[in-house]
Amino acid sequence: MSDSTQNSTFSIGKMPENTQTSTFSIESYITSLKNELSQSLQIKTQLYDYDFTNDTPLQSSKYKWENISKVNNIPNVHLYN
Repeated sequence: MSDSTQNSTFSIGKMPENTQTSTFSIESYITSLKNELSQSLQIKTQLYDYDFTNDTPLQSSKYKWENISKVNNIPNVHLYN
């Protein structure tokens, strides 16, 4: 790394506290970002559980969505009306 890049900062994801060590690599940083993204997507996809037998969303999914919207101060969006 050149001196100018060693002092640059990243605003996305979590960087190791000591970025000067030889164990840090861009690949591991990208891998950690991918893991965080996949966890976020898993949480979001759980909102869309669907009961295909009745062709209606499960009540538990609506309940989860309402609870998450309250916790995150998101306006209550009625996805299933």
